[in-house]
Amino acid sequence: MFATMSYPNQNQPGPYYPGGAPYPGYPPQGNMTMPGTDPYAGGPPQHASFPYPPSGNQAYPPTTGYPPHTTPTSYPPPLAGYPSGYPVQASGAPGYPPQQLGGYAPAPAPAPGYPPQAGYPNQQPQQYQQQQEYAPHQPHSQAPYQQQAPKMASGMTIVAVAPSEPTVRPSSNFNPEAECKALHKAMKGLGTDEKAIIEILTRLGLSQRLQLLTIYKTMFGKDLISHLKSELSGHLEDTVVAMLQPPEIFDATSLHDAISGAGTNEDTLIEIIFSRSNAELNAIKGAYKFLYKRDLENDIASDTSGHFKRIMIAGLTGARQEGNQVDIAKAQADAKDLQAAGPKKWGTDESTFITIFSLRSLAHLKVVFDEFNRLTSTNIEKVIKEEMSGNFESSFLAIAKIVNNKNAYFAELLYKAMKGAGTKDKKLVRIVVSRCEKDLGSIKQEFVRMYGKTLESFIASDISGDFKKIILALVNYGSR
Repeated sequence: MFATMSYPNQNQPGPYYPGGAPYPGYPPQGNMTMPGTDPYAGGPPQHASFPYPPSGNQAYPPTTGYPPHTTPTSYPPPLAGYPSGYPVQASGAPGYPPQQLGGYAPAPAPAPGYPPQAGYPNQQPQQYQQQQEYAPHQPHSQAPYQQQAPKMASGMTIVAVAPSEPTVRPSSNFNPEAECKALHKAMKGLGTDEKAIIEILTRLGLSQRLQLLTIYKTMFGKDLISHLKSELSGHLEDTVVAMLQPPEIFDATSLHDAISGAGTNEDTLIEIIFSRSNAELNAIKGAYKFLYKRDLENDIASDTSGHFKRIMIAGLTGARQEGNQVDIAKAQADAKDLQAAGPKKWGTDESTFITIFSLRSLAHLKVVFDEFNRLTSTNIEKVIKEEMSGNFESSFLAIAKIVNNKNAYFAELLYKAMKGAGTKDKKLVRIVVSRCEKDLGSIKQEFVRMYGKTLESFIASDISGDFKKIILALVNYGSR
């Protein structure tokens, strides 16, 4: 029985689930199933107030979120990152992780005083002063610093997150019944109207698309994802299914695929584990347990080895400090520790690197890297390449690139997914679907700056057919 599963923070209060389990019945108990998954081909988790599907004269489940819930009475304190602002259920426990935007909910607004990103990365480092602006670290796509960064004064500073401009936003004229009728019409009879399906799904936000799952099954007695899978194929099918899954389900499935079968897709592990917040990682681990009845940390530990295994487990633990306020003295101490563990040492003290890179906040690491540059006259990425190798090196480079410029990190991944012979289609789908309602607009800007071509032109020349149409619809949504 699923009731015996160990779900993160299910039985005790905590910052992610202050009231215990996310809401009554999640993960689904007994024979409850997840829509569109095999062997879990049923509908979304039931709620006590709305048996699924509705029968007789029962009303449709509420369409303000997923799954159904009662009028919110209060909201748990938001974490830095994800989740934030999701409604409280009747039981007093927080609801299903928020689905307002594509992928995970955006990080908190930048702290006041952070300089605009326009013109980044050409702006010059500024003298650090207590509670004043903090100059962004040199992005990974640029050459190393040509001069030493100024020494920082002791005290505190504020470091803000990178700009986050989405390409897809929820529709302001959402009519779930009308959308379900249109989808049913597109799949009825001989042939399938792929154009209509693409148009409907790409004009809705994730929270709206998830509502269609319940309404469609209520209206037509069929699981929407299963119906779409029977009508579509190839990469178009993969993209549509990804768009109709909660982000933690999509990520858990991607991680499972990465460690299943012969060999391991280390790039997928690195990308997901090091680019998600603590709350996102906790949700992914819970979703993985729900889908596969296995522990994600154990599965990754058994599929990796050595120092790479250590950094993977350290990242997946979700113990990273979060927030934008940085103690400069502590950052300077960490920079000295990294210098002693790397450039000043014969060999490398991997434990020091793992501890600092896995536990410190991204804002803190940004200050550490600039102080490291001042101490050593070189940037951290160059040292990582000199001191490490293989997947262990790739893990630390990913963290450093995310710290320096997260939008540039994803722009580089998209470029590499399409560069050369063949396309890494799964990576392309994963990044576009997971970032389109979060920061894909900002990623597009970095792509042009780094490669001199628009992301749209790269996509148009690399893939074709309906797959190209749906990916471009997500990338180009704001310009329609």
